[in-house]
Amino acid sequence: MEYRSYRDTDCRPSLLGLGCMRLPTLEPGGTAIDYARAGALVDEAVRGGITYFDVAYPYHGGGAEKFIGAALEKYPRESFYLATKMPLWKLETQEDMEQVFNEQLANCRVDYFDFYLCHAVDAERFEKIRRIGAFEFLARKKAEGKIRRLGFSFHDKPAVLRAICAAYPWDFAQLQLNYLDWTVQRAREQYEILQEYGLPCIVMERLYTEYLYAGAPAGTEAMRQSAVDNLLADALRAALPEARAAQEVRALTAAGPPHAQRRQAQHALAVLVQAAAPGAEDKEPVAVRAKRIIDENFADPMMGLYLVSEQLNVSNSYLSTTFKATYGVSIIQYINRLRVDQAKSLILNTDMNIKDIAQTVGFSSDINFIRVFKKLENRTPTTLRRESRP
Repeated sequence: MEYRSYRDTDCRPSLLGLGCMRLPTLEPGGTAIDYARAGALVDEAVRGGITYFDVAYPYHGGGAEKFIGAALEKYPRESFYLATKMPLWKLETQEDMEQVFNEQLANCRVDYFDFYLCHAVDAERFEKIRRIGAFEFLARKKAEGKIRRLGFSFHDKPAVLRAICAAYPWDFAQLQLNYLDWTVQRAREQYEILQEYGLPCIVMERLYTEYLYAGAPAGTEAMRQSAVDNLLADALRAALPEARAAQEVRALTAAGPPHAQRRQAQHALAVLVQAAAPGAEDKEPVAVRAKRIIDENFADPMMGLYLVSEQLNVSNSYLSTTFKATYGVSIIQYINRLRVDQAKSLILNTDMNIKDIAQTVGFSSDINFIRVFKKLENRTPTTLRRESRP
């Protein structure tokens, strides 16, 4: 099992988690959980190295929290990370929130939650968070040690997500992220907003589960093929010279009957195998090319993952992954470091005001510049200038 550090801390949950939204049930289509089969599933997950378990108040007709509490009770509390969610639609007052939160602790048989989310936040529920003081209530629970990390799951447009991120100091967010929603639900834009605000992303519906089981809705096979084509297209763009990659991707994604699509996918796999064979033409890695583009253009306010991926003709997800694997930081972290380093030089060696410096090095606003600068340097630009001068 692979594990990821949360914000460079000793919190290292498994990269794959077990969601408790669709557990085995006693009756087909029912909500009553089959404790024997579901418990065996949890035990197998633990044996496989899974340490992250996700549940919510309404799952399985309100029974999922009680199940996971019983299933995990035999394991040491420090051996797993438990996430659950606040049912905003059920709450109107501080008393409601207190009652439900305490009920969730009792259901899950724990004294604290490792990750706690405002559930299914959209524009309407964001307004409710503001109106009933939900964030402030949960921040108090965090201060009491009953919540370790506070976030939200999201289902709306990118503009709403940006407003939510800007409103409160969240610790993380959860997005529906997969090859279909990357464009259909504008998940790519949402992910980039989280990167901009430095928020770790927990991924839900990574496999679009309802389209994988037997008897899935009509059109499922086409959606599966589309996901495969997207994966192969990314690999072709990364492995081949630009002109050849464009040619192969056009052939791969051309409309045709299912058997023709499968044949073209097999051809794409053969091309990739050949490109990876010893003696294949060397090509400068995508991450190296991305770094060169950023180094030369980091002061462009539009510079970011989306712009670089467009220039290199690769997907955002592929570029983000390969860049971090190569350099140990995300693209936005690398850009911010370049901008802050340049800003420090201007602060120390010129009389430019802070707002002009922010614009010169590529920040869209001085407020954003100050926030990023303080995060990286542990002091504000004004403090640095004051300390550097007699």
